[in-house]
Amino acid sequence: MGWVILTGVMIIRWRPFVLSFFLLMGGVAALPVSLVPGSLPAVSALEIDRSELEAAAGADIEFESFLGEVQQFDTAQAIRGIGSALGQGAAEDETYDYFNRYIIRRIIGDPLDRRRAADIIEFSPAARVDHIENVRRILSEFLITAWGYQRGDADLLARFITIYNAVHRGDMDFFVARYREAVSNALDPQRVGIALSYRDWPGQTQMVVPLRGGRDPGDLDAVDPGQLVGPAVIGDLRSRADLGIDDRKAIIEFIERVVEVRLDEIALERAEIEEEREEIARRREDLQQDPAPALDADPQDPLPEATPHADEDDLLPPETPREDPEHEVDQDPEPDRPVQEDAPAPPPEDESLEDEEALREREEALDQREEELLAEEAELGVLMDQLEELYQDTAEDQATLHDRAAPPDLVPFVLADGQGGYEIAVVNLDGPVLAERQIIPLAGRTVLEYRGGLLAVHRGTRRMLLLEPSSLSVRAESERSVRPGSRVVFQGNSILTLIEENGAAFVGEFDSDLVLVRRSADAVSPDTDIVVRGDHVLVQGSRGDLRVLNLQ
Repeated sequence: MGWVILTGVMIIRWRPFVLSFFLLMGGVAALPVSLVPGSLPAVSALEIDRSELEAAAGADIEFESFLGEVQQFDTAQAIRGIGSALGQGAAEDETYDYFNRYIIRRIIGDPLDRRRAADIIEFSPAARVDHIENVRRILSEFLITAWGYQRGDADLLARFITIYNAVHRGDMDFFVARYREAVSNALDPQRVGIALSYRDWPGQTQMVVPLRGGRDPGDLDAVDPGQLVGPAVIGDLRSRADLGIDDRKAIIEFIERVVEVRLDEIALERAEIEEEREEIARRREDLQQDPAPALDADPQDPLPEATPHADEDDLLPPETPREDPEHEVDQDPEPDRPVQEDAPAPPPEDESLEDEEALREREEALDQREEELLAEEAELGVLMDQLEELYQDTAEDQATLHDRAAPPDLVPFVLADGQGGYEIAVVNLDGPVLAERQIIPLAGRTVLEYRGGLLAVHRGTRRMLLLEPSSLSVRAESERSVRPGSRVVFQGNSILTLIEENGAAFVGEFDSDLVLVRRSADAVSPDTDIVVRGDHVLVQGSRGDLRVLNLQ
């Protein structure tokens, strides 16, 4: 029996060697929210307000996602493509509808209002998203496309946007107080935010992405980190077994960088203001020292016209200076010829008045900039006070954690869910109690140790997961689903198990990143055992006959 190497578009018969290809078939992992670790168009100088999002960071929010049999798979790339399309379609005070399923509204409102603008992402009744991780993928790619965020920051923001909107689901008083009137008018009390259950998402979701002015896409301080260290957030972090030390350290590091950037910008802005004021003072001094122009005739005025009886000197060209200045003085116009008078010169004060008015306007603009700068400095002072308090509390809690007799003994444990299924959780043997809230529904009882992690098959997606034993965070996830209950065998770093195509079972070989490398050319029994001896794999064929696969 031979093997075939899989690509997205063709099947190539494999003989003497192996090439690794990613199989871009299959869908997005339907992982529970608790399993995932914390993770440009012109925009009118608005930015995502991370302060609004991270205020809810420690909220006890657990989303219910669809965990049944997936009828249609969409790749992670396809899911992110929805967010990319929404990001490209977003425009100020415009609405963009993506195939009558997902809608983006960018509402700016009154720029003088100190409250927030918003991007509002709505799910229409035809929306098909049914897992919170897919919601976050859409949001993440939207932030990347619309606001220029890097992937890591976008993933983090997307996580908190969902928590933020779940915490404040239906709370119109909250949104009215914090958002500009135009934003509040666009919100529906029955739909604003996101429900905890995927069943209530289609047609009943308005996720609000808070935007703030005065910053450009990608600025580190485009968000207000003061909300990250609010009492509710810190209280939740401190309620965890590890007191949230690592999370708080990460927040402190972020705020430190924000403070550094803001201090530099404030210093630069203040230097520019002072330089402008000095320039105004120099200009005003020049105006005061500049003598007024003489009121007598302008030396450039035209000379009197020569008379018909002019002497020889008078016939000289106008440009030729006369040698005898008295001759010009003694010349009198003819009695019957009217004297040509010069046009009255404009009052010399007009130009000075105009210059002074321009200087006053520049000073008023500087005064306005100074007021805004003082407000920025005041906000930064509050943030630095919060940072200092966070330093102290975190240091004290870290010392407390260090003084504990011993760390808790945490072990992964497979639980029966009471409905004929199984789940894996982390148990603290000191209780014994569940050490963490996150659990993973399993396709079967089997959980195997692999490369320092735990290999299991997710009940909903039927994909293999490589889990961190102490936290159940996901190290790797297969793009391709596998047959539940089938035998799993390790051969070096490779994993052999059964996959299904068009109702038939095949032996698939996955690499250490859970990427499907190749599969058997012929179908096998869906209930076959898999036994490896050297370079040979013994299986049962689709008709019950014994077959041998050659790994070389």
